[in-house]
Amino acid sequence: MVSRNFELIDGIFVKIAAKEEKLGTKSLSDEQQILGTVWQVYGIVSNGGIPYFLEHISLDVERVAGYYEAVGMSESAALLRKAIAKFPNSKRPRDFKKFLAYMDRHEDFFDDLSNEFWATQKNIEKVLVAYIEQHPEAFREFM
Repeated sequence: MVSRNFELIDGIFVKIAAKEEKLGTKSLSDEQQILGTVWQVYGIVSNGGIPYFLEHISLDVERVAGYYEAVGMSESAALLRKAIAKFPNSKRPRDFKKFLAYMDRHEDFFDDLSNEFWATQKNIEKVLVAYIEQHPEAFREFM
């Protein structure tokens, strides 16, 4: 059963994504970008763990970690930073074959990290609803 919090957050997320697609990222406030990105990453990691998140090369891990801190989930942010720090020079290989080979060699590390990350997400709906309530002006247009 989907909770009211989930419905609220997901409804706002869908509207944020539509606004971004129509008007571009610059049309979004910082708060809208933060909520949209954290919810997107939550969905990505829920579907495939940290490895799946790291496959999304367009997502800047440090920016995402900062967004998790902004909503009050610093433990999640630390785990994302730990994931990227595992790579040489803290950079994910751009070559997808090299990336996959690296992930295979360190599968246990990333599986364990995924489990730790999932454990930090158990209250994400409450955290994001609180974030929305703390910034009503940023989300009023989506309510």
